[in-house]
Amino acid sequence: MKQLYLAASLLLLLVAGQGCVTGIYHSVADSLRPPTLDEEVLAEQAPELRKKRIAGLTNPRFTTDEAMLAASELLLTADPFWSRFEELGWADEGFAYREQLTETGPAYSRYNIDHLMLTSGMGVPLTASPHFNPSLNRRLLLMAGIEDYPIPNTMPTYLEYATGDPHFVQLPNYGDADRGIPPQGETLRWNPDWFDAHLEPATLGAGLKAQILWAKRFLWMDPADLREEDDSTVDPIDDTGADTLEDVFDSIAEAEVTDADRYFGLQFAEMAANKIIALATQLTYETFEDRLIPLPENYEPLGWDDDPFIYFPHQVIERDLFESDDPDFDPDTLPLDVYVVADERSHLDDQAILLDGLLEFIEFSDPNRFTSVLPLFPGMGSVSGAARPIFTNRVPVLARRVAEAIVRNMLGMHWDKNAGSFVTYATATRKGKAVRSRDAGLALVALERFAAERWVSEELRKEVREIVRKQGTFLLEYQYKDGAYADMIDVSSGDAAEPAGFQLTSQMYAIRGLLVAYRITGDFRLRQAAWRTYLYLEKTLWAPAHNLYRVEDLVAMGQKHNVVTPLVLAATLGGLRELALETRDFRVVSRMMDFIDGMEKTGLLLSELQPTGENLSVEDWDFDDDGITKPQFAGGRFGLAPVFSSEVLVYIPSTGDIIPLDD
Repeated sequence: MKQLYLAASLLLLLVAGQGCVTGIYHSVADSLRPPTLDEEVLAEQAPELRKKRIAGLTNPRFTTDEAMLAASELLLTADPFWSRFEELGWADEGFAYREQLTETGPAYSRYNIDHLMLTSGMGVPLTASPHFNPSLNRRLLLMAGIEDYPIPNTMPTYLEYATGDPHFVQLPNYGDADRGIPPQGETLRWNPDWFDAHLEPATLGAGLKAQILWAKRFLWMDPADLREEDDSTVDPIDDTGADTLEDVFDSIAEAEVTDADRYFGLQFAEMAANKIIALATQLTYETFEDRLIPLPENYEPLGWDDDPFIYFPHQVIERDLFESDDPDFDPDTLPLDVYVVADERSHLDDQAILLDGLLEFIEFSDPNRFTSVLPLFPGMGSVSGAARPIFTNRVPVLARRVAEAIVRNMLGMHWDKNAGSFVTYATATRKGKAVRSRDAGLALVALERFAAERWVSEELRKEVREIVRKQGTFLLEYQYKDGAYADMIDVSSGDAAEPAGFQLTSQMYAIRGLLVAYRITGDFRLRQAAWRTYLYLEKTLWAPAHNLYRVEDLVAMGQKHNVVTPLVLAATLGGLRELALETRDFRVVSRMMDFIDGMEKTGLLLSELQPTGENLSVEDWDFDDDGITKPQFAGGRFGLAPVFSSEVLVYIPSTGDIIPLDD
């Protein structure tokens, strides 16, 4: 039976893949696109590919939610994970991995978030937010200890678009750090004609989490470094208090956080705050009125006409950009709002990823859980409570309200109480009949965090923990004997549902979900099930010659092409990291580091800058000879940004090594 599902999955992959590539590459100017590399081209270019250790590029677009999920997981697998290394006594054994974990991974993460949110222009500009405060920017500069913008002419966004084309539209100018010349932000724009301007909850949530993780990194201060000064009652942005703030910054110099970093941390926090206000006031959908409305206070839906669900639909778009396939469509029939609904369905992964991002912000804004060098929110700052906070408590209150509404909607719209499982798709009146394994895992990860929040009522916390227990039982019951999980499970029967397959991302998020359920319930069978899934991956999907997992269980059918995506990177890093911490088995850590090494050689990162080995002052297209070029040489007329491609094609034969990725 499993072979039947594999065959169906292969057919779907081939059909979908052909349509996707054809549609994308025939709809844009050839001058802005590198060619697609098919199997024949791969074979012809084998010597060069072997030398430069890159894979075939199938789609150089940028997918925001997947790239931001990967950016977050790279950061979480850096210093926080290394700290656990030391706690578990692995520091000596794992020392060789330190640079990859704490330097290369964060550099890749920052390439993506900086280019997306600061320079690409791929989103709603921060200056267009109804709550944007022009005078705040000057204060942020002063608080960071600088006078001018670190990167002139940036275009910060606060609501990120779903996808875009990372080709530059003019030759990028990254300045010269050695001579004090900053990058020129206007040269780092992407082509707006090829943006998919839909706003999706997963995109906004993944971006929010990445923003806040970087803001934490730039603005955190060890409580032991907090010092009371005689002049500590002075506002740190006043001239008379500058020395005090400078002293504090000097005391954490070992963190290698620059003044510019602090400014960007503050700006990320500003962007996140405006995003949360938009989520609460502009982007929730009420089906009875068929329009987007502000989220009401004390939202406890019953799902009836007089008490309907108010939720985040899969896609909204600015009214002026809305298009319809209906030839009789009249744009005057659209609501007179800034945004309108393009897809009213609720997706479980959308809700879970957005919830996780909100919970990251809620922790960041809590002075009892995050110690900041600057007064971001009331109760924060190294200067004894006298400094005026940058943000009021309104934004954290809104974030908590939105987070609770998402959970109530997940339980009301996506939970099938008869099956004891979530379903992936729902509307305000209908539930789907199947759940993706990865969606179940994502939901459990977010719900574990939510259930730990002290502001959540005991009644709701108890209900969430029970849901986690039941979903864990469901995953335990419908695991294959070899440890695998079908990508899509029919919740009524437990059979695999279309699209059939056994993808790597499904297994990795299932591992995370099982570990969450184990921590909540203490049922050791869940931990054992997570380990069985890991053993299945090792036995079936690991390709040792490439240091990569195959992305899907299609080896028996001779499948050679593996479409690697940022989601593959995010899911695998998160799954292996959490499994290593839970089992304290260093073999899992070793496998994770092998995988990171293999991923670096795939070409998923489209180009790179100085932090990972390029020398921008030298004309050589690939200074460190690792197959990842400078941006201007990465493809197209003006080059490609150093961000993750939406996918790359890695050629892994079922037997033999026709095109090895290693030298």
